[in-house]
Amino acid sequence: VDEMEYVNLRLATESDVPEIMAVMTAAHEAMADPSAYITDEEEYVADHVNNPGFILLSEIAHKVAGFFLVSVPELGESNLGYYLNFSKDQLLHTALMDSVAVRPEYQGMGLMGQMLRAAVARTQDRYAWLLATVAPDNIPSLRNFEKCGFQTLKLIVKPQGQQRLLMGKSKEMASIARKPGACL
Repeated sequence: VDEMEYVNLRLATESDVPEIMAVMTAAHEAMADPSAYITDEEEYVADHVNNPGFILLSEIAHKVAGFFLVSVPELGESNLGYYLNFSKDQLLHTALMDSVAVRPEYQGMGLMGQMLRAAVARTQDRYAWLLATVAPDNIPSLRNFEKCGFQTLKLIVKPQGQQRLLMGKSKEMASIARKPGACL
């Protein structure tokens, strides 16, 4: 039986924050190159359980297998739109596909792609721009974003010094032909 049949996606609540942090830690510790994933502080995660932004959880057999954090920084310094010289109006209409992690034992099952598709579906009608960063060597994440219509916009250096591909999807890019199975 395919375990994907038993995947449940739901919005996180405040009581899920410790489990989200455990998933983040487990995924980070299992990485061949831990610099490819920037972990978040518990307070940052807790702040995103409710608006602005949200956290999707992927559960298998009632166990949190992964999470996907979406932030809406508006004019805050974490808005990736500043790297693209966005106007104030563009910044206010930008959502960030901010952080995703899957427990090592569930990696390779397509959970990141499933959560990404759900996050895009939940945000694309409300925000003109969806932005994300991906480590250049993180091919699975890069491919998941590309399958959802994100394009690499530029190479940036994060404040912590890591190089990242800045990827984006916008209503202006919506005319690009979609492949079967692509995001909405």
